Amino acid sequence: MKLHAIALLAICLACLPALAAPGPRPNNEVTADLCSAANILFDHAADVQSKDPTAAKPLFARAAREYEAVLSQPLSQSAQAEVLTNAGAAHHLSGDLGLAMLDLRRAELLSPATPNLRERLLAARAALKSEAATPTSATAPVHDTGIWELTRSLALSAPRQWLWRIAAIGYVCFWSTLLIRLLLPSPGAARIGPAWLIALGTLCVIPAIALAGMHVRDVDAQSQAVVLVESIGRAEPDNLTGVPSSPAPFKPGTELRILDERVGGDGRSWLRVAQADASPAPDELPIWIPEAVAARVAPSHFASSHSAPSHK
Repeated sequence: MKLHAIALLAICLACLPALAAPGPRPNNEVTADLCSAANILFDHAADVQSKDPTAAKPLFARAAREYEAVLSQPLSQSAQAEVLTNAGAAHHLSGDLGLAMLDLRRAELLSPATPNLRERLLAARAALKSEAATPTSATAPVHDTGIWELTRSLALSAPRQWLWRIAAIGYVCFWSTLLIRLLLPSPGAARIGPAWLIALGTLCVIPAIALAGMHVRDVDAQSQAVVLVESIGRAEPDNLTGVPSSPAPFKPGTELRILDERVGGDGRSWLRVAQADASPAPDELPIWIPEAVAARVAPSHFASSHSAPSHK
């Protein structure tokens, strides 16, 4: 029995260096240059906007593309969220609410506690409702959030790779400590009291709960989409036979929930959708839109790769 316990203890201790090993490092110089170029272009567009709002729109669109080019570099989770937030603000000021909402929602998925993200999301949603033609700012005043919402945002913004490492190291340390306690003679085992095991168990459980919450959120986001091109909802997945079933066309930036998907009579992929903040009534006609006019907030590979997906 003791030989087996010693072998398990040796294996647990041997795993610690691998669990704590750092991942690949980003090229900070290239990333800094790309971010600097995007920031300069954004600031220039903001200066032009005060004099000629129309001329500023293409400049903001260019700045958004510059920010999105930064995402090709290896970035941390929080850095990806910050870049997406800036790209969303630039798209908003360029007048493209579809890409603005998509970038901001993806930033929220990565790190909801990103500075200015919540304000920019609210501003984009307000612009969509008010149909503001030329926004003068990509932010909006918000009320203070409650302690629960703040705690939740901070927990869901924690770097996932470090949560995995902390949970794994806590797991290894818990079982290692338990094995040591079993191997030591009674006087020595008394020094490793239950408090140590509870502390190490907590170190393992709390990150695991946070990771489980992130996974549930990622899976749910795969059934959410943002409209990129104005589209009319139809009762059948076909432009020819499907009669219009939505009260009005879905505007770019509209947030939808995906209920079903299939190949339509025209050979294209279609999505059955509903407004994200409303549930379809039992007697309501189904609403289908072509998949090409919308983008999922989190494609299926997003939850596993933790990288910012392209606009597809």
